[in-house]
Amino acid sequence: MRSAPTKELLTFMYWCWNVRGAPTMASRPPTDSVKIGDADSRGAGDRRLCEFVSGKTLGFLLSASVLALGFLAHRVVRGVEEPLVLEWTPSRVDWLFLLAVAAFTWFVVIPVVTDAMLRRRLWRSLRADPLALASCCYLVAFGLAGTVGAALVEHYGPFVTDSLQPPGTLEAPLGADGHGQNLVALLLEGAGVSLRVAFVVAMVIVPTALVVGTVAGYAGGAIDSALMGYVDVQETVPVFLFYIVLGYVFEYSLFLLVVVFGLLGWGRVARLVRAEVRQLRERQFVEAARNCGCTTAQILRWHLLPNAASVAVVGTTQLIAWLLLVEAALAFMYLSDPNVASWGHTIARGLVEGGTNVRFQNSWWVSTMPMVALAGTVVALSVVGDWLRDALDPR
Repeated sequence: MRSAPTKELLTFMYWCWNVRGAPTMASRPPTDSVKIGDADSRGAGDRRLCEFVSGKTLGFLLSASVLALGFLAHRVVRGVEEPLVLEWTPSRVDWLFLLAVAAFTWFVVIPVVTDAMLRRRLWRSLRADPLALASCCYLVAFGLAGTVGAALVEHYGPFVTDSLQPPGTLEAPLGADGHGQNLVALLLEGAGVSLRVAFVVAMVIVPTALVVGTVAGYAGGAIDSALMGYVDVQETVPVFLFYIVLGYVFEYSLFLLVVVFGLLGWGRVARLVRAEVRQLRERQFVEAARNCGCTTAQILRWHLLPNAASVAVVGTTQLIAWLLLVEAALAFMYLSDPNVASWGHTIARGLVEGGTNVRFQNSWWVSTMPMVALAGTVVALSVVGDWLRDALDPR
């Protein structure tokens, strides 16, 4: 049983922690989760903070509702093959990508933009690391290429006049493949595929790993053993083997790839979150929250989840780099949707153009350009992941 002075000291430390703010990606823990005195004595600032947090959630739910209505309107009213807007016919992966962009906007972009302290710290850290700054610029260009560029290619078409046209011409600056497709257009389409895979898989992995890792790390005991035991079983068989088997049963598609890797690829990130939570639960601010009367749900929601979010984001960023390589490898072996212009498909076509046995020396640009784009994206994701780890967790 703690003495009164010790409990008062912990209460004061907890109050200081909330006033100064926790060094995490999320907003600082609100002091209204501490049950000291009457609940009606909460400050106006705490109410505004709670309204902001609920506003983010409501904003995401509103965005998800709008997307759900659009999905139903396209699938039921207009038909799957009919364009929804102008000439755009969204697939199931496109709808999941839009939902992932909404989640990224509400839970990542808005908290960073509205938190001046975090924004300044990230900018100072980014300016001090030229390689990370260059990698962030590359990923921004990659995102624009995968959205705006891919939409323009889908509208105007990728074809040119001459097959295997070498690079250096105004019509095809990076050359053309054996089917007369412009390499610039193929690279933009491939960027769109990689961008959708990255966002959709991250949308599934981050919340799943956060919940499982946080519950396992904080609860310990039988719950921890059960959850980590499931993770051990899940990681026994590589995820791509599940994808190959399900591809034979159903059909290889980009939708199947993001679903399988999203639902079965979060184990490693959950372990990172669990290890972080096991350290955080012994910290003084968590102990102070317990002594102040916070429930387990409040401690998990306001203290452990926000502090472990940066670990999940960093782990997922590094995992996505590996996933893009896996997607390209599966496409290279023609174990994905043949109608999707993945970088792996383009690399494979450059080595043997449509079975015509064209030598690599005579069409080196067809495989080299997507190889460079894929390598640059993977390296940039790895560098940004390392930078985020150092910036969000300066320990």
